[in-house]
Amino acid sequence: MAKRSERQYLTPLTEVSSLTELNEHLLISCQRDLKMTGPKAHTDRTREQLLEEERLCLREIHGQPYEACQRIDTTIDKRSLVTVDTNAYSAPVRWAHHPVQIKLLVDHVELWCEQQCVARHDRCFKRDQFILEPVHYLNLLRTKKPGSLDNARPFKGVFGPTGGWGEDFDLLRRELEYRYHGEGTKKFIAVLLLFTEYEEDLVRQAVPRCVSRRAFSDEAVLGELLHEPVVPMRRLDLSHRPDLVMVSDGIRPAALYDRLCLVEQEVA
Repeated sequence: MAKRSERQYLTPLTEVSSLTELNEHLLISCQRDLKMTGPKAHTDRTREQLLEEERLCLREIHGQPYEACQRIDTTIDKRSLVTVDTNAYSAPVRWAHHPVQIKLLVDHVELWCEQQCVARHDRCFKRDQFILEPVHYLNLLRTKKPGSLDNARPFKGVFGPTGGWGEDFDLLRRELEYRYHGEGTKKFIAVLLLFTEYEEDLVRQAVPRCVSRRAFSDEAVLGELLHEPVVPMRRLDLSHRPDLVMVSDGIRPAALYDRLCLVEQEVA
């Protein structure tokens, strides 16, 4: 069956830019195949009609969808890595030395510890690559020297114009190191450690807001996460107190300023 599908749908070799496009190609090919006449002894009906008849004899599909993946049981090493097909994938450092089940799917890799998914990476098809998520290693910055932010492998290429953190994080770091000198890097690390306490999206939104206000400090980012956005004040409803309602166009006569000048002269 697999060989027939390969000959029917993928010969000559189909060029696609994504798995989604490949799936659409296969679906259209299968739908076209169903419109064809059935095999010998069934040429009076289409393959789609024969399939409908056969479905009456098939068992129902189990409610839980089938996971099309390869499962590998192993242990996360001391560097918080697992190796799959010569490539190393990272896990949060708290799971180092723990048993892990790797689910190897077509387009991504999942790491499961204690019945929970602790890491998810896009699958890499090159060889001898390190696929590292910087957030997995942030807790190490609590005890390591600040210099590891630039020298440790997980953080290389993260900062700068083309880094994955974005321009706002890069600007925040430059400003902190300029304003606080030797303590600036530690303050920036304090900002990054917020990823371990708050949802990643919330931190990524808080940093640009602080940068736009030129609030360059780790305390400002923390304050942004702790406090709800300020709700604009609504106009006070005085409909029940018409005596307090003052309607005015805001225009004042220039003579008022002349009186102020006279008062100043009298005082002098």
